[in-house]
Amino acid sequence: MSKLKKKNNIDKLLLLCMVLIFISVGLLMIIPPVWSEEGTLVSTEKPTLDSMGRKDPFKPFVDTATNVTKQRVKGALPLSPLQKQDLSAFNLVGISGNDQDGWRAIVEDGEKKFYPIIEGTLIGLEQGRVSSIKSDRVIVTVKSADQKGKINHITLMLHKDTEGTP
Repeated sequence: MSKLKKKNNIDKLLLLCMVLIFISVGLLMIIPPVWSEEGTLVSTEKPTLDSMGRKDPFKPFVDTATNVTKQRVKGALPLSPLQKQDLSAFNLVGISGNDQDGWRAIVEDGEKKFYPIIEGTLIGLEQGRVSSIKSDRVIVTVKSADQKGKINHITLMLHKDTEGTP
């Protein structure tokens, strides 16, 4: 009987040691101390990033506003329907004319409304201007300011869809 009690006590002691080791390893995994190479404890505070004087890496290079909430100058002309939508909302439907008389084009917006355009027509939210119309495309030039205030000229082309054309 005494052998059974001793074995029982040893099993309990072994179980208690295993539980204590398991708990202490778990605590060390949750809150590990950070030691430097010299053996001194290093601070475990969260590092902070000082961004003073640095530019925002997530700010786009070009102003990409897609709505008409831009400030308007007092006394400015009212916006046409072509200037109230983003340039990507328009589809080129057709082009007519020739080099002597000039080219004209028809664009369609997302609401299936059609608008005639000629060279010099303002189109899009970014005050794009139709710079030229060719027999197969319309070229729109958009002025946009980057972060430093420099004005860039971006040329966008509206191509006629060739789907369903024999």
